[in-house]
Amino acid sequence: MYILYIMFSSKEFEKLCTPAKIYFALAILSILMGLFSGFNIMAVLGKLIFAVIYTFILGWLCSKGWKSLAWFLVLLPYVLILLTFFGLFSLTRGHMSMMKQSGMMPVSP
Repeated sequence: MYILYIMFSSKEFEKLCTPAKIYFALAILSILMGLFSGFNIMAVLGKLIFAVIYTFILGWLCSKGWKSLAWFLVLLPYVLILLTFFGLFSLTRGHMSMMKQSGMMPVSP
């Protein structure tokens, strides 16, 4: 709990770089959504511990001059999710046209 106090104290939070702040804010939002969705408290606690450690790692990377790597690590999951979404969307669209061509699905007027 002391680590959370340190993270939320305005001095320590202000020292963090932007990627670390954004990741931490998104992680806290995700944790709160998990709490209200009925997640197991141990799962939420594990996610909280991971978020704190990952935030410190991102802050350390920024302090060593690797801010672009920190941004990459923060944005990578969202880019992968978008690529997966668009890939599934195009796959579904292609599958539907194939079904229409083969006569398995009626063609809309």
